[in-house]
Amino acid sequence: MLQAIITLSFFVGLYSLLTRYIKNKIKKAKTASEAISLRAKVKWIRLIVFSLFIVFAFVLSFFINLSDKTSVSTTSSYVNWILNSIAIIVTSFTTIELGNFGLPLSVNTISTVRKPPVLYLRAFEKDSYRYSKQEYPKKGIFKEKILFDILRNKKLKMYCVGMSKEVESPQGAERIYIDDVSWKEDVLTLMKSSRIILILISDRSSCIWEIEQSLSMLNKTIFIVDNLDKYNQVREFFKEEIDFPEIKPSKNTDISFFYFEKETVIIKGFSGKPKDSYIELADTIYFSAPPTPSKWRIHSSIRIIERYSPQSYMDSIISFLFYGKFKQK
Repeated sequence: MLQAIITLSFFVGLYSLLTRYIKNKIKKAKTASEAISLRAKVKWIRLIVFSLFIVFAFVLSFFINLSDKTSVSTTSSYVNWILNSIAIIVTSFTTIELGNFGLPLSVNTISTVRKPPVLYLRAFEKDSYRYSKQEYPKKGIFKEKILFDILRNKKLKMYCVGMSKEVESPQGAERIYIDDVSWKEDVLTLMKSSRIILILISDRSSCIWEIEQSLSMLNKTIFIVDNLDKYNQVREFFKEEIDFPEIKPSKNTDISFFYFEKETVIIKGFSGKPKDSYIELADTIYFSAPPTPSKWRIHSSIRIIERYSPQSYMDSIISFLFYGKFKQK
């Protein structure tokens, strides 16, 4: 345990020291592309530091074996060395995850989305930047990570727009970063090009705008309700434009989702086991999403969906390796 603490403290300190300056620059970045370029550098530093950490764990364990005056030429000693190294790595990485070092770090932009996405829209206040292994909350909390994991098993990618100044992103949908000044134009592009739109209803002005845009795309929109008070305010706001269904409070469920099928509204509550409810929502998304070609991307400059060629893949990889960002066309 002492070995793990020493190893953890050294490498967490090294990672924090190397990234502190870059993280401050991300918070001051004027454009999404500038922040993404800096975020890519943090991603590479994380990869390098923790690769060194694994090597160091094996070396440290080796010298601990030597200090115990154990012959390193025996098979049992080699086994002990490997087991001790694994113990250090597992213990340290568990602590790292609990300390938020396990949070994702995304460098996605609109132009790097290679297939029409399942787009998840929500108020930023719903984001949680605490690493958590809790999977199925008992009541009242919609967790995007659960739905993201189920959809990923179904080969569907779920994306959402990330906070432009964040470094690590919350667990769940993959973040796409856009400029603050053009967020409406970019979100509308994503909505039009998405396979399915998920909207976690909120009374925030940005969410109201997104709901307003979705009214012309109801054939591919699913609304999620996790707060009846906010939902009823939104329902009242749009009463002249659309008749959103009345959702009554229930002892069995406090999260619901609904969608329009022609002129009929289908309402489903998160009743029964939470796991089954998320699976039902994922199945609704899966069977509602039309099949798409395997290699497509959204082009941010001309705002259409185009085929993504193998050469474009190679250009993006080379650009990322040498310049810390993906090539933009």
